[in-house]
Amino acid sequence: MVIKEKKPNLLRKVYLYNETPAIDLDVIYICRYLSAQCPVLEIILRESFIARFYSPDLIKSLAGIWSDELLSPGYKVLSEEERLEYEAIGYRQTEKLSPQVIYHGWPLWELLKAQIPQKEASLNALHLILTPRLAVTREPDEKRFHARTVLLGQPSIISSSGLVEAPARPQEYYFWQAGYRSLGLEIPEAVIREKFADQFLTYHDSRLSEVALGYILQTIAYYFYGEAFCQDPSCRLFNAHYQKAMLAAQLTFPEFCPRHSTLFSS
Repeated sequence: MVIKEKKPNLLRKVYLYNETPAIDLDVIYICRYLSAQCPVLEIILRESFIARFYSPDLIKSLAGIWSDELLSPGYKVLSEEERLEYEAIGYRQTEKLSPQVIYHGWPLWELLKAQIPQKEASLNALHLILTPRLAVTREPDEKRFHARTVLLGQPSIISSSGLVEAPARPQEYYFWQAGYRSLGLEIPEAVIREKFADQFLTYHDSRLSEVALGYILQTIAYYFYGEAFCQDPSCRLFNAHYQKAMLAAQLTFPEFCPRHSTLFSS
């Protein structure tokens, strides 16, 4: 791995926490890729971040940062007791975590950051959390919340649900969605597969591992250089706002632009 040093303390360890079910992400493949492409890094795979640093206070805090503003029409607002029960079950049985439960992004980031032990909080170690939890943020001058694919920093959080929900789908999809919802229905999976097969990610999509890997590479680049995103739409570090652009950046070759190919090369 060729690094032009810009920071006095270089990254040497990546603690990779996974609470995304295996049906969605192949973390063994991700670890092997990172070890091959980034041989200066020690990749340490761990269990779910919430499971590793579990405490009743952590579960209670998670239940307290749900965002009810984006609930689907007719979705029941759960009581505090029901939220606590959901979080108490979800950290042990991650397949039961639902993308319909939405978290305020930066309070989630602050909460998880506070759990990192001081001895593991050095600049040469990155804590990277893979999760199906869906987080949203809102700029101070905006009224609208935005779903997030990734929250950068220490720790960095990559949401598999965010990869599905955050980048915009093609306009035609929303016309179809509106038509079905006017009848009280959702677009059938068979229709999505037939009309939009290669245009966006879906849940339990075989492409999720590869796309998530690109966002992991963005977090590593951010930690090295202080920049996560590339302006080249063909580079895996490209910050895509549309599903079609995200898939093109993550699933086509070459993987990196000339500038970033020197960063991720064994």
